[in-house]
Amino acid sequence: MGKRFSIRVYAIIDLDSANHILATREFYKGVEMVKFPGGGMQWGEGIFDALHRELSEELGLELYDAEQFYVYEKPIISVFDPEISVIPIYYRVYPKQSFEIRNNEILQLLPLSVSESSINLLTFENDRQAMLYYLKNFSKK
Repeated sequence: MGKRFSIRVYAIIDLDSANHILATREFYKGVEMVKFPGGGMQWGEGIFDALHRELSEELGLELYDAEQFYVYEKPIISVFDPEISVIPIYYRVYPKQSFEIRNNEILQLLPLSVSESSINLLTFENDRQAMLYYLKNFSKK
């Protein structure tokens, strides 16, 4: 099929005023990972449309406010397909409703403390860098 891009859209979901955000523990194509909720854009979707679809599919989350805050700018080759270069985009999401696991690839919802000690719990470097950016710019100190 040839080399191609995959634009990925992820949510850093603010859980509460106690300075926690949501990560997920997932199992996909034989790999267990801890990452932020979200996934790939589909053909014909806008970035925010993809975010909305992913949050609905994974968590049943329909009501929220969101703002884009980070794009990982270094090259990433997909761990699942060496022909795909990944471009991750991150949104801060403020839920206005409860949510739950709706996708069988998600094993667990993990509330992470917004602290440097939580960064290394994330599997992928792009997620770790997004969380570091979040810590520097948005954490409630």
